[in-house]
Amino acid sequence: MKQHWVCVILLNLLTTYSFAEDPKGLLNYHCQGLNVAVGFEQDKARVVINHYAYILERSYSASGSLYLGDVLSFWDKGQKATLIYSGDRSITCKLLANK
Repeated sequence: MKQHWVCVILLNLLTTYSFAEDPKGLLNYHCQGLNVAVGFEQDKARVVINHYAYILERSYSASGSLYLGDVLSFWDKGQKATLIYSGDRSITCKLLANK
């Protein structure tokens, strides 16, 4: 009886987005122990958490601003914001004063 081995290689396909060196409206938030930086440009937001950047697309929101991504979403209104992971877990955030 011959054994056949099958090797499957999955490649992570990356999409590159171009942001200005200094995105307009760079804001810093404290989210339950996490420091989160958010840069806004046109209809996108770049959310940086622990050196990982998530590019989110602006979506409709009845109140505040909502940005959606595959795994992470970000909603903000005034001094408060919410990070939403996988659509069902969320943590609250507070806007930090700009330096």
